[in-house]
Amino acid sequence: MEKTQKTLPVKVVVVGAGAAGIAAASKLYQHGFDVVVLEAEDRIGGRIHSHRTDQGWIELGAQWIHGEEHWLYDFAEQQQLLGRSAVLSKETGILAQNGNQITGEKRAGLQSAINEICDKLSAEGLQDVSYGTSIGEILSKLRAETRAEDKDQNKEVGIIYDWINRYLKIDCGADSLHDVSIQMYVDESCIGNYNHRLNFPYVLILDHLRSLSLVDDRFMPLDLVKLETPVCAIRMKKMNSGGSPVEVQTEDGETFQADHVIVTVSLGVLKKQVNKWFSPPLSQRKQDIIESMGFGLIGKVVLHYEEPFWRDWKFDYVEGDLRAIALYWDEEADALQTDPEGRYISRPWYRAIRSFLVCFSQPNTLIAFLAGSQVREMEQLPEEQVAQDLTEVLRTFRGDPAIPLPKSVLRSNWATNKNFCGTYSYPSTDSGAKGFSPVDLAEPDWSYISTKTSAHHGLVPGLLFAGEATHPKYFSMVHGAILSGWREADRLSELYEHTKNRTASLT
Repeated sequence: MEKTQKTLPVKVVVVGAGAAGIAAASKLYQHGFDVVVLEAEDRIGGRIHSHRTDQGWIELGAQWIHGEEHWLYDFAEQQQLLGRSAVLSKETGILAQNGNQITGEKRAGLQSAINEICDKLSAEGLQDVSYGTSIGEILSKLRAETRAEDKDQNKEVGIIYDWINRYLKIDCGADSLHDVSIQMYVDESCIGNYNHRLNFPYVLILDHLRSLSLVDDRFMPLDLVKLETPVCAIRMKKMNSGGSPVEVQTEDGETFQADHVIVTVSLGVLKKQVNKWFSPPLSQRKQDIIESMGFGLIGKVVLHYEEPFWRDWKFDYVEGDLRAIALYWDEEADALQTDPEGRYISRPWYRAIRSFLVCFSQPNTLIAFLAGSQVREMEQLPEEQVAQDLTEVLRTFRGDPAIPLPKSVLRSNWATNKNFCGTYSYPSTDSGAKGFSPVDLAEPDWSYISTKTSAHHGLVPGLLFAGEATHPKYFSMVHGAILSGWREADRLSELYEHTKNRTASLT
């Protein structure tokens, strides 16, 4: 049976209903544009995924507001949306692989060594103006310089570097820090040490965003978002062919006509679809930018228990309640082998875990965090195997074979979900060496030119890009995604600033 073709005339089509898409669509709607949002998933939020369980809400995607000197923090504070803030390092207990706790004295020495290495890393980064040098390359250089003659001391130094490697990989999700430009470390130094959580499900920030009175108290209705409507093609029609210049086709056969399309999907989806969606093809420069930029992978495994068996664990350096359990892996324990660029040749998936976070909203729940290619492996394993593997990890590091299996397991699926293909972007050595940045990804593709002219008689772009990967400072973060959506809405609003009837067909 052939699919029925439908033509729905709209002014602007926004592809994706994550933070960037909702931000762009809300502002466009408030400025009087006729807008529709096409979302492949059955929910809004994108990589904000607040999942409701019998015990409450779990954040499978974004869960923190990072830092304080930006719009999202100011807005959340003004609206009294912020929950408890924390510097997790002060609330984290550290367990060693031999089943013992890391003592306060050893923790202090570990922290001092980490600070020294990170200072050197930052200094090296500030000297590299090209950003073609990788974090992994600099760490390998520093590791070689600190190699000790004493075998035990040298092993301890290796464990410290392994700890730093795992810590930094959680920030970017890369398979190897040799793929990550030093630009990431230098740029993120301005974000701040504090993580702030919201006192309600993170996805509700998009409701506040949608109803935020930016212009004339116009609030975008949710029925403008078409859920379960995956896009399969974005076409520019020939000049003077009549009708709207841009055509967006969905997998169920609908065709949306528009003057402009704002693409807000993840960089992972762009990488996958760059040679499939667009007709005519994107400019070669835009294709090179998309291909060269880094896109990482973070995974979460949520373990719910009958009782919080960790509640009575005491660490003399933890201030207040225990909020996280970090793992101090022995780098030689699994006879790990790496290739020349630091990728593990043979490594159990659970070896990528850095820590377990105690869930704020569900005190009987732990959340395991891991990064890189092992996330994909974890997502494809049977749930029972994941539960058993993580239980063995906890038993080993605590030295307690009686730690129970979890009552239930919930996993993120950012790797295997074709609508995301990963979690968030990072500056790669490839893009750094080629001189590309998020600013270049954000630039409209000028091979697509709308036939509609603005009030000042200039040609305007038919295809625009938004999303966290397009923000030069706050890439990988929710507030970066929001700001990028507003940026593209403002770009169109400024082009049509003096046009009286934006919802009508402009001629």
